[in-house]
Amino acid sequence: MSLTMQENPRLGAPIPMSDAEWQARVQLAACYRVFDQMGWVETIFNHITLRVPGPGPEKVFLINPFGLMYHEVTASNLVAVDIDGRPVRPTAHAVNRAGFVTHSAIHGHVDAAHCVMHTHTTTGMAVACLEQGLSHDSFYGAQLHGKVAYHEFE
Repeated sequence: MSLTMQENPRLGAPIPMSDAEWQARVQLAACYRVFDQMGWVETIFNHITLRVPGPGPEKVFLINPFGLMYHEVTASNLVAVDIDGRPVRPTAHAVNRAGFVTHSAIHGHVDAAHCVMHTHTTTGMAVACLEQGLSHDSFYGAQLHGKVAYHEFE
């Protein structure tokens, strides 16, 4: 495994990480920018997490720093956390552990779920408020029939 040293301007010191983690950070930061451009944001209360590729039983995930808007997320300020949402690398940023609850449930039980996206768009919130949930009687809803999960508010 090749290691690279990435500068974290807020900490003032390089942080060792694998090349695979750095590439995952770059891709995830770009994803946050796309979501921002598409308007799929609700101030700071949405999350996109990505499992860092690599061998070993310890799974590491990247998540946005708590308090930053999507357009402020960069590869360097993403926070690496364990399955319980605790930072595993030095960081100057807090983690919204409650925001990681849904993500950890998916990442912890679905090995194929490398990336989990959680948004609070106006249209998504409207569907979530419907007692019957997402209807599958349209082309768009039918694409997700049997693929949407619900959980109680925490």
